[in-house]
Amino acid sequence: MKKLLTVSLLILSVICFGQILKLRTTYYTYRINQNNVWSNWESWKKASVLISVNVSDERIVIDSNTTQTYDILDGFFDNKSRIGKYYCMDANGRRCIIEIVNENRKLYVRYNDWEHVYEFFVIK
Repeated sequence: MKKLLTVSLLILSVICFGQILKLRTTYYTYRINQNNVWSNWESWKKASVLISVNVSDERIVIDSNTTQTYDILDGFFDNKSRIGKYYCMDANGRRCIIEIVNENRKLYVRYNDWEHVYEFFVIK
């Protein structure tokens, strides 16, 4: 419970005060959509990736093997559900939704044809 409160307060401070939220991933998984049918989720794989969420600069960066940069077009943080939902555009001009769910410490990157999920902990 204490961790949940800490994570929630950190993300709230990012939204309110424009600080950069830094996350470190522990695992990730993905699935793809082909012909309007979603595949099963792949097995969770270990991954130590840095994620920076900078709401004041309207940017989310996932520093994986290939750095993924997302410009935030719109979004919100719901204090009650502790969920941040951001409508973004990647470096290739594709739109996606990035959702940060504090309760289960997961960050979702959702496109129409694939989804990634990262499990994380807050480092700053």
